[in-house]
Amino acid sequence: MSLRECAPELARCLTSVRAASGRAALQTGLAMVPPVLFCWLAITMPLDWMVELPRWARALFLVAGMGGAAWVWWRYGLCEWLHRPSDEEVALRIEKALPEFRSRFIASVQLSREGDGALVRALLAETTNLARSARLDAVVKRARLFRWMKVGAVLALTGAAAWLFAGKASLPLFRRAWLVETPVPRKTQVVRFTGDRVLALGDDLRIEATAAGVIPAVGKLKITTASGKAQEFVFDPVPATPQTFQRTLQSVQESFTYTVQLGDSHSALGHVKVRPRPSIVKVDAEQIWPAYTALPPRPRAMSDLKLLAGSKLNVRLRASSRLRSATLRFLDAERKNVVRDTLLKPVGSTMSEWEALSDVPTKDASALTFYLVDEDGIESKGSAIHRLEVIPDESPTIRVLWPIRREELVTRGATLLVSFEAKDDYGVDKVRLHYGVNWNPNTPNKTLDLDLEGDTPKAITRRFDWHLDRLALVEGDVVEFWLEAVDGNTATGPGVGLLAEHYQARVVTEAEKRADLASRLDDTLRGLNDVKDGQEELSKRLSEMIQIRPQ
Repeated sequence: MSLRECAPELARCLTSVRAASGRAALQTGLAMVPPVLFCWLAITMPLDWMVELPRWARALFLVAGMGGAAWVWWRYGLCEWLHRPSDEEVALRIEKALPEFRSRFIASVQLSREGDGALVRALLAETTNLARSARLDAVVKRARLFRWMKVGAVLALTGAAAWLFAGKASLPLFRRAWLVETPVPRKTQVVRFTGDRVLALGDDLRIEATAAGVIPAVGKLKITTASGKAQEFVFDPVPATPQTFQRTLQSVQESFTYTVQLGDSHSALGHVKVRPRPSIVKVDAEQIWPAYTALPPRPRAMSDLKLLAGSKLNVRLRASSRLRSATLRFLDAERKNVVRDTLLKPVGSTMSEWEALSDVPTKDASALTFYLVDEDGIESKGSAIHRLEVIPDESPTIRVLWPIRREELVTRGATLLVSFEAKDDYGVDKVRLHYGVNWNPNTPNKTLDLDLEGDTPKAITRRFDWHLDRLALVEGDVVEFWLEAVDGNTATGPGVGLLAEHYQARVVTEAEKRADLASRLDDTLRGLNDVKDGQEELSKRLSEMIQIRPQ
């Protein structure tokens, strides 16, 4: 049989003592945690005030403090609470604390398992009677708990006194112990400074800092270069604002770290990274002609940027470093104002090759350059400026080959021969005949598109038989006409070549036309006789020159 069946009161006593011992162990472990935490703060806060511990060092102290408190609570509290002593162990503790039992308790626990004899029942009854009047609370040892509670109380009072003694410095130091980023309390506080910077090689750098609290008369700027050279400079206040200190470093040549010391305080460590400005290693350019020219792309040297208006420029560059952005800039004649910006796009993932296809401004642009920004924000400076010449597309030219005379006499049913020659650098697209019957400049005219057979040649010669009978003319009417050539410029045009000379066809009777033809024939014959007489006179003079002897 078990003790619970034979003597339930004794079993309840054992359970009660066991539970009370566990609670006492937990309470003792918890009482040991505050002293450990106080020791952590007592070490970290003064040390941080004296040497200004970096964040990683404060983190190590925090881990040590929290870890020590957790270990103490585990070792002296939770472990003992988890360890459940047996009935025999509890009985021995009771007999050790209460000698009046004289081995009865342990004997009752052990004999109750062996049988149910008269002697055992008598022993159990006697032990139960003794347990009813015994002070079982004395079995649970709480001396260590009370001792650590006293230690905790003393340390709490000491900590409160130290907190009041430190005054305003206590809270910032306490927060820093918990890794909150707040300045170490000093008489002088560095509330702001320049911090980390990326600088172009050879540029000046102005370092500034602002102080609060007790403002010193002068500060110090301490620098350590990448090569290990340490330097110290005077950090002067700004006359207008004494709480602001500054120092300008001229023509910085290498990276460095620095701190600003003002009074009894100093700034965090600042890092200045010095890099060369981005530059262009290679640039290729290609002219994309306007579509109407039907010309293939043409590579262009940056020293030969004579481009037809309406062209596009395809550029591709390789930079000396990885870039954040690259811009193609078109400049005006003074090379100071930007006419247009075109952003380049990276080629691949290297971020050092960029390209863009840009329209070329048709006016105001006389040069181009590149503006680069590397991945650290360093801008290019003094990039080469390339001369740009935008050549406009000239308008086509046209001239009349026939009729020769500015005025022709025609009959109502005549067919007038009109012959012309038109030229353009990139092709003639259209030729129009403008005309008007009894026309004056203040009235509209009519147009007639001449058939070019679908071609757009650079030079074209055509004849046109103009059937005047379709105009329903009468004698005395005057048909004024002129020609116009149009090119295929769809980019900046079209260009129009208009014939300045106007021609006229006067409608006459057939008799007047015959008289005109006879007069023109007579003029032609007379001209031929003049030519003949001239040739004879020339032959005579040539013969005389041959017969003259040389002197």
